[in-house]
Amino acid sequence: MAKFGQGFLQALTQPSYSKGLFDLGEQLGSAPGRLARLEKMKQAGPVDLAQMGVDQAMRSGDPTAVMRAQQNKKGIIQQRTRSSLNSLELARQKAMEESDDAKAKEIEDIMERVATSGELSNTEVRGINGRTASEVNAREEAKWQAQSRAAAAQKEQQTVMVEQVAGQIAVSDENINEAIDKLPDEIFTPTMKNDLLKQAGELRELREKNDEAMRDGELTRWHKAYLKDHPEILNTPQLREQLDILKAKTSNPGQTRRAVKLIADAVNNHFSEQKRLDSGEENREFMAGQAVDFVSGMESVTGFWRGEDIVEYINDGYPIGSEQRKKLEKAIAFQMAKDPKLMNNAENAVRSGLERLGEEGGISPEGEERRIATQEAKAEKARLREAAIQQKINDGMSRSEAEAYIAKAEQGVYRAKTTQGM
Repeated sequence: MAKFGQGFLQALTQPSYSKGLFDLGEQLGSAPGRLARLEKMKQAGPVDLAQMGVDQAMRSGDPTAVMRAQQNKKGIIQQRTRSSLNSLELARQKAMEESDDAKAKEIEDIMERVATSGELSNTEVRGINGRTASEVNAREEAKWQAQSRAAAAQKEQQTVMVEQVAGQIAVSDENINEAIDKLPDEIFTPTMKNDLLKQAGELRELREKNDEAMRDGELTRWHKAYLKDHPEILNTPQLREQLDILKAKTSNPGQTRRAVKLIADAVNNHFSEQKRLDSGEENREFMAGQAVDFVSGMESVTGFWRGEDIVEYINDGYPIGSEQRKKLEKAIAFQMAKDPKLMNNAENAVRSGLERLGEEGGISPEGEERRIATQEAKAEKARLREAAIQQKINDGMSRSEAEAYIAKAEQGVYRAKTTQGM
């Protein structure tokens, strides 16, 4: 019997094990019991055949044969499990390509159960868990970065254009409003024209006050007010010395004009630096607004905030045009200034802004009710799926075969629903 068990195991390990088993059965003789076993073997699946090998080895009483038979059975189960997982992975990838993240996550859950029941290693099982979420995050991050880069490039182009035109208008003698009204609307948006009006007005005032100071040989009220608001300008010994020259009544005209020019130049430089800093803050606020818009329009599976899907939370609590939304955008911009990496991930930026406003990821009754209802629906779906799997197991399938069969059936139903009416 031990020799029979060894021959049986050798046949199982061959690629053409079904034919090998048939040939082996032919060698057993024509006794009715053996013919019945042969017929059963011809109708059995690979896992059932492997189990027969285990049973035969156990009857032989040979521990080595039993161990080899069990290892062979485990290898067949793992091979078929991996084959099923490959098919499921293709279905999951198709769902991802169609941006159906929920369906992809469902398939991933099935894959994890199949891998667990198929006796695969913990490493292989862990390699499945979180795969969809990781790909969704990578896709959304890439999408956000592409969109934000395009928006930032457009914003930068508009900013440069506004600065250049504002400078040209400021040094001209033309009325600022009339000059801006002549600009083509297809190029200069209303926002750009408002920025032009502000910048051109500030630059012209600065130019006129500098001209007045140089002509009169003394700082204007505008300069004195600016210095009072920004005392850091006079922090250098050289500029404090120039201010002392202006205060001294004994200074000659040449010294006075030179002191006025040096201080006016320092004011100009500070003014330009402030504009640069203001532009940086404006750009962060612009990116913050882009981040909120991006998250509020996301259609993929996202995380929860206070028990509610973060997309719904933003749209319900921070609607477009509201003061709440403006506060959120400013909070996000503040956080971006502290951590520029937030500009790379819109959802993380929005979460950081919510935290800045004092929000906490706690529980809201309405959101919690929806979350519980969703969980209950998923649990019922899982129960029905498990019942269907058990029915297939009762029909003779292995656990992994039954899981794969149900997953394929679910995929077919899903395709039928999505194509209905097309």
